[in-house]
Amino acid sequence: MRIKFVLIFVLCSTLLLLSSCSKDKSKEGAEQAKESEVPFFYSVADIVINPAGTNAQRVMLVSLALQLKSDEDVKKIGEREALVKDVIVTSLSSKSIENLTAMGYKDSLKVELKTKLNAKLHGLNIKDIYFTKYIIQ
Repeated sequence: MRIKFVLIFVLCSTLLLLSSCSKDKSKEGAEQAKESEVPFFYSVADIVINPAGTNAQRVMLVSLALQLKSDEDVKKIGEREALVKDVIVTSLSSKSIENLTAMGYKDSLKVELKTKLNAKLHGLNIKDIYFTKYIIQ
């Protein structure tokens, strides 16, 4: 009787150990899959803007990288580059120097640009926006 109890205990312990190992491996596999995803970017380089209220006495130079979900989306957005640049120029040129130089304003500007671009680019979804240049003279 005691041997049966020990055998059952050993078998149950082994099954629990094996099931927890397989869960850990599936979690590791999911984490590795996320890490191995390569982000796709479309670069918009060197847009020169006259900020609002400067009477063309001040300029802003900005470059952006738009993060997309696939290489196919990068190609599609390249076909609509004029629309992308127009949204960026229109949005940024409506901002004052005070806004553009304020601490933390870049983050809200990224959200605004992302929202406007996603609204204009039907069928494409910009995941994130990164400023690669942000110069005001």
